[in-house]
Amino acid sequence: MKVLRAGALVSVLVAGLLGGTKPAKATVAVTGLVNQGGVGYPTAGSNHGWEFSPNATISVTHLGLFDYDGQGFDVSHPIGLWRTDGTLLASSVISSGTSNPLLDGFRYVSIPEVTLNAGQHYVISYYTATEPTSDYHFDKALFQADPAITYLGGRYGGGGAFQLPSYIALPTHPDRFGPNFQFVPEPATLLLLALGGLALMRQRS
Repeated sequence: MKVLRAGALVSVLVAGLLGGTKPAKATVAVTGLVNQGGVGYPTAGSNHGWEFSPNATISVTHLGLFDYDGQGFDVSHPIGLWRTDGTLLASSVISSGTSNPLLDGFRYVSIPEVTLNAGQHYVISYYTATEPTSDYHFDKALFQADPAITYLGGRYGGGGAFQLPSYIALPTHPDRFGPNFQFVPEPATLLLLALGGLALMRQRS
């Protein structure tokens, strides 16, 4: 009886997912950011970010940048989402000041949805053209990555232009927060999660 009830519950959930009556709520990739003694001072003409791999297909909806003191940015910062071969998949600009909305320490800008495939490697990064006085990032931090992604480490690079940061961050300063993003799971991913939940309930029955 418990299995039948669980199956009925999941069937309703699956029907709702396939019906697509409501868009899924966006999830933040990295939360709970706490400095661990590594504050980065980006130099002029430098790029900073981090590499990750989705554990399931996701669609990125917003790109964000950490606002160190919550008072806005000294300068505007281009921000982008890259494949590791240097292909730019999406980009926008985080404006100077406080015009971009603040959410849990990050200011975000919306982008046209970009689908990222499970198991592929991507980089999110930002660029600073001039040396700011307070637009810092954390080089070493505690944080929580959403289960839908695997965090692979910080990236940085120079070049004097907005481009993929090619260097892997040193172990002593392993992070670059820095950028963040919001995403929604693909409907097929939600369906798999629902079916996985049904299997777990059957095992417990």
